[in-house]
Amino acid sequence: MDTHTHRVTDSLACQSPGEMAVTPDGGRTHVAIASGVSVIDTGTEAVTGTVSIGERPGGIALDPVRERLYASTSVGASYR
Repeated sequence: MDTHTHRVTDSLACQSPGEMAVTPDGGRTHVAIASGVSVIDTGTEAVTGTVSIGERPGGIALDPVRERLYASTSVGASYR
């Protein structure tokens, strides 16, 4: 998505996508899926990893200073 023009510039197929967060440099996109968070390399459009955090992940947020991703889930509890 071009944040200046509000137009879609590209798209990726994801399994039940939810919230997403993009790194400040635009190199990676983190997407909440059915049972975790997938990391997508935006240059190659390849999923480089998925972290299982439980059912129905909710909000996700990036902390670029600490280089961490925070995610919540609406079912159960999981700590990583």
